[in-house]
Amino acid sequence: MENQKFEHRSIIKFLVLEGQSPSNIHERMTAIYGDSAPSRTMVFEWVPRFKNGQLNIEESPRSWRPISTTDEKTIKVVENLVIEDRRITIQEIAEILSISSGTVHGILHDHLHMTKVCSTWVPHSLTPLQRHERVEACEELLARYETEGNDFLSRIITGDESWFYYHQPESKQSPKQWKRADSPPPTTLKQEKSERKVLYSFFWDYNGVILKEPVPACTTITKTYYANLLINKVHPEIKERRRGLISAGTTYRYNHRLVRKKLVVQQQWQSDPKPWTFENTEEVSWTSYLPEENSLTEATY
Repeated sequence: MENQKFEHRSIIKFLVLEGQSPSNIHERMTAIYGDSAPSRTMVFEWVPRFKNGQLNIEESPRSWRPISTTDEKTIKVVENLVIEDRRITIQEIAEILSISSGTVHGILHDHLHMTKVCSTWVPHSLTPLQRHERVEACEELLARYETEGNDFLSRIITGDESWFYYHQPESKQSPKQWKRADSPPPTTLKQEKSERKVLYSFFWDYNGVILKEPVPACTTITKTYYANLLINKVHPEIKERRRGLISAGTTYRYNHRLVRKKLVVQQQWQSDPKPWTFENTEEVSWTSYLPEENSLTEATY
């Protein structure tokens, strides 16, 4: 076991002298050694030593008590570790440098002025026509709000669908990275999800979720399916959960004109003159029923 540690450290030293980053070193050694590869913490612990000229691969004796220091050398080493790996945690830095977590926190916030932020998910690109339609729709909504006030907002019900995967990749909170106050936020590509999934339809207003309905397997979502769902499921739920809303005149937003026409005729719902599907609605839906999604993710199907 001890010989393997020396072997790992020798390879780390060689790759450091070759100019490789800690992340690349860990990835390359994991690809070669597999389960017996050195841990990420070990790689990040030895890389700064070799970079600073400490080429001895034997473990140096050290005190059990974490050191509390904020000298220029320690600050520089912490900065280099963060630059090498923007996702590194305070605890990992503390273990690598054998200093307290509080010292690392102070260096990052007080000396380097860094904060850990979420990546920005890049939305789909919109065509000029789509952007124009969204601006036009927002102007119409603002005009109605100026005329009717909060009463208009309280009558709006919107709906959307969302897939719930049997395996969910890491959340947006997981890949947080350290950045300076004047540097742009990082971007992260969405990770692949598992193939097995369940489709849910959600409907909500400003008070929260009104209906969450699983779509039966092998069902194609058509305008007929949605019309039946709205009339047989959503409408009764509105009457039960939001008493008085129907009589006040519900404004429903959906993209099928035939569905909207059927609702207007049969249920006397008001129809938004500018139905559309756009990325901002997705943001609202995530905010509205994220707790619901978390609970469904943990369910067994």
